[in-house]
Amino acid sequence: MDGPQNATAPRISYQLSSTSKHFVSLKVNGGEIYKVENADEFYRALGYTHGHRRRGILPDEYIWLTYTADGSSKTQADLQANIIKYLSRHSAAFIEKYAGEYEGWLDRLNA
Repeated sequence: MDGPQNATAPRISYQLSSTSKHFVSLKVNGGEIYKVENADEFYRALGYTHGHRRRGILPDEYIWLTYTADGSSKTQADLQANIIKYLSRHSAAFIEKYAGEYEGWLDRLNA
């Protein structure tokens, strides 16, 4: 990796497709880095289970309740760390671009 390592983790976001095909786009600082074609696998990496689905909780509702809502059991840092872990296992582009940085980001997010 060229240049100094970032002191903080990047902003990683996800967006559901607006088409009939169900995929998730993962972005790092606004630029798409990976297109998730198996959304169920992605949501499982964030902690969403078949039990949640059976209880009628939608994936985005689970993420809101778990990571975002007041009094949630986890933090936005936890969400970012889980997405980074997912990307490190599934995205060659993420590894190529951020190989020298992402483990440090995880350390800082989990601190």
